[in-house]
Amino acid sequence: MVNKRIRIITIGIGLIGLILPIYTSLAASLLNQTYLPMIAKQPAVNPPGIIPNGDFEQGPVIWAQYSSNDYDVIYPQQELPPEVTPYDGIWVAWLAGVYNEISYIEQQVFVSSSLPYLSYWYRIIPSEGCVNGLGMVIVNSGVVAVHNLCTATGGWVQGVINLSAFAEQSVLIQFRGETDGFTNSDLFFDHIAFQGAPMENNSAIK
Repeated sequence: MVNKRIRIITIGIGLIGLILPIYTSLAASLLNQTYLPMIAKQPAVNPPGIIPNGDFEQGPVIWAQYSSNDYDVIYPQQELPPEVTPYDGIWVAWLAGVYNEISYIEQQVFVSSSLPYLSYWYRIIPSEGCVNGLGMVIVNSGVVAVHNLCTATGGWVQGVINLSAFAEQSVLIQFRGETDGFTNSDLFFDHIAFQGAPMENNSAIK
C-alpha cells in the first residue's frame, strides 16, 4: 500500500524536476534580452514663421472655410477669372465675388516673438458700380486691417500687420470678405506667412 503523502511528495519532486529546467531557461532568456526606452511619438511642430498651407498649395485643407452662399473658398488657377494669376503657385483663397456674401478662411497659429509680423498678399477687383464691400483681417475677433473692395489694387499688393502684442501666444487669424446687394467685388489672398521685419512693399505689384 502506497502512502498518499509519499505519493504526493514523489509527484511534487517529479514536477519540480520538470518545471525547474523550464524556469531556468526562461530566466536565462530574460537576462539576455536588451530593453530599450519607450519613445512616445511627438506631435509635428511647424517651424517659426510657417503658417500651415499659408500658400494654399495643399489645396482646400487646414484652413477652416466658410461661405454664406455655400461657395468654395480655396481655388486652383484653372477655376479663377482669366485675368487672375496666383501670387505664387496655382492655388489662392477667393473671397466675396457674389452679392450678399460673407466668406472667410481662418486657422489657429502661433506668433513667434522673433517673427511677429503677419504678411499676406491680396488683390481686389471691384465690381461695376461698386457701392460697399469690405475685406478684413481679424485676430482673435478683433479687426486689425480693412480693405475697401471698391478700390482696385491693380495686381497683387502686400499687407503687413504687427502682431507683437500677441508674441508667444496662439491666436485665431481670419481673412474675410463681405459684400452687399449692390456689390460682387472679388477679393483674393495668397502667400500668408510670418516675417521678422515690418517691411511692406505695396509698390511691388505683380
